[in-house]
Amino acid sequence: MTVLEPLRDAIGEFRITSGFRTAEVNALLPQSVPNSKHISGRGLDIASDHYDAYQLVGVIKSSRIPYTELIPYADGHVHIAI
Repeated sequence: MTVLEPLRDAIGEFRITSGFRTAEVNALLPQSVPNSKHISGRGLDIASDHYDAYQLVGVIKSSRIPYTELIPYADGHVHIAI
């Protein structure tokens, strides 16, 4: 993904909590949608020990990281799609 290095540069260490998913695996997840960017390899969920989800969104928005979707979740992770 073209966003991984820029993400690390912008926010430091982070965890990838979800990446590519097959359509079959995606269908098993309760909050997933049938047209998830994860299925095409263009979606990524991340979390950080240094930022909450809303802070991560702020850092990403203020950087030059390309995205088409940027969604914070209350459990602390952020979904990014390119």
